[in-house]
Amino acid sequence: MRKGVLMLDPNELKDNQDIEVFAQNIMTVTKDTMKLHSTEIKHMNSKPKLKVWTQDIGNTLRDKREAYKKWASKCKPQDPNNQLLSNIKTTKRLFRSSIRYEQASKQCKTVTKL
Repeated sequence: MRKGVLMLDPNELKDNQDIEVFAQNIMTVTKDTMKLHSTEIKHMNSKPKLKVWTQDIGNTLRDKREAYKKWASKCKPQDPNNQLLSNIKTTKRLFRSSIRYEQASKQCKTVTKL
């Protein structure tokens, strides 16, 4: 089909029907080429899961979400001196450190069992 489109000279088009067929062929070839060379974006349907979970991690996650909601309700100010922004950073740091602490303690327990 591609060769048929390329072999058709646009100067040889005499009437409107020839022009429409020529345009349709070009669009078909373009669409097929785009499908051939495009890649599908793989969407992630699930969030990454933690391998450790404690009540402390749950509490820090709740605090982190509340801090974000308060910050977002105030139009997400980006000023580094803003109290809400510093609260988000602090709660995020506490959440991550609690996860790392629990992962380290779990790993320590498995090592001592061996």
